[in-house]
Amino acid sequence: MRFWSLPAANLLRNATRSFLTVAGIAVAVGSFLSLLGLCRGMEQSWLDSMQQRGTDILAVQKGAINMLSATLDEGLAESIRRVDGVASVAGELLELVELETGVVSMVSGWADDSSLWAIQSMSDGSRPGPQDPDGVVLGQTIAELSGKRVGDTFEISDHAFRVSGIFSARDLRSARSIVVRLASLQELMGKRGEVTMFNIRLVHPDNAAQSSAIQDRLARGFPNLRFTRTETAADNDMVFLLLRSLAWGISLIGLITALVLILNTLLMSVLERKTEIGVLAAVGWQTGRIVAMVVSEGVLLSTMGGILGVGLGQVALQWLARMPKILGVESPQFTWETAAEIGTATLLLSILGSAYPAWRAARLNAVDALRAE
Repeated sequence: MRFWSLPAANLLRNATRSFLTVAGIAVAVGSFLSLLGLCRGMEQSWLDSMQQRGTDILAVQKGAINMLSATLDEGLAESIRRVDGVASVAGELLELVELETGVVSMVSGWADDSSLWAIQSMSDGSRPGPQDPDGVVLGQTIAELSGKRVGDTFEISDHAFRVSGIFSARDLRSARSIVVRLASLQELMGKRGEVTMFNIRLVHPDNAAQSSAIQDRLARGFPNLRFTRTETAADNDMVFLLLRSLAWGISLIGLITALVLILNTLLMSVLERKTEIGVLAAVGWQTGRIVAMVVSEGVLLSTMGGILGVGLGQVALQWLARMPKILGVESPQFTWETAAEIGTATLLLSILGSAYPAWRAARLNAVDALRAE
């Protein structure tokens, strides 16, 4: 029997125990993948939406933990627009609402003269105006999910709106969003004269030095606001940071559980094979070779659990993506970055979980082990 066939043979001696250990690792890895996928999906959906809008800098209330609950004076837009280098400013009011279909969706309020209307391509109907105060524009996905067409009634927070238009999907978040007139949403939510954030476009957004200088001028001129470049908005948002930390925290608990499973399985295996390990030492196996055998068993367990966990995580992400509470907000995603993190985590699991059993195996005295038999 070759050296590399020993770990598999050793694990198969107690196939039930090995299978349960692999299953435990798979659940931990799958949870890790699905939680990080949720967070990354939300961040990516937000980033794609901002880039599609042409937003260069995002202005929100400074110190606000939850951006959706923070409000700003709508009139600040004119003052921000006068800053040298700023091309346009579009205030936006955001609210998360649950639709009658059970889907949770983001509702945006845009002013009649907002530059944000120009980036949406209507596939049917037109955008609402002063003559249509209760008009609503639906993203293509929301329209399909709710079965609504132009002219139909669409309820938001028990208020009846009329579908005036449907815009074609340019990014996932836009396809699942709802847009009404700013004044209408302000009235509905009791936030007259208030917006959630400002979408700022620059005259020369490709000039990094100039963009940084404008951002500094804005920060000095409006100390109560936080100005963030679109590409780093998710990294500086407290909600995203909190969700990311929560995902890592919960995943860490699962990974520690998997670590204990590996340690327990290998330790029991070593104790059950004391005589065999003593024979191997007696016929000339060096300490390093015995340690490598035990560590290889841990790597094999983690590898099988990791592969199974990736598949389990992918299934979980697909299931989560179809949940009504998530469907209208984000699209969970699997990335190579996540795969690298999972690979690193499972490798560390195998090494840490194998360390103590390997040490116990290396300390076994050949004479004592054979005498015990």
